[in-house]
Amino acid sequence: MKLSQNEIDRRSLEKAKDLFVSGRISQIEVGTIKGLQPIRTQEYGSI
Repeated sequence: MKLSQNEIDRRSLEKAKDLFVSGRISQIEVGTIKGLQPIRTQEYGSI
């Protein structure tokens, strides 16, 4: 199933909002690969 760019953007924004609302964003290490992994996992599933 191919998603439109608008659908991809909408889903990405929902997931980003969830990171902030849940408070998980404050647990992510800033400026490192280790910090990017939880964001990538949130967006795309497991690495």
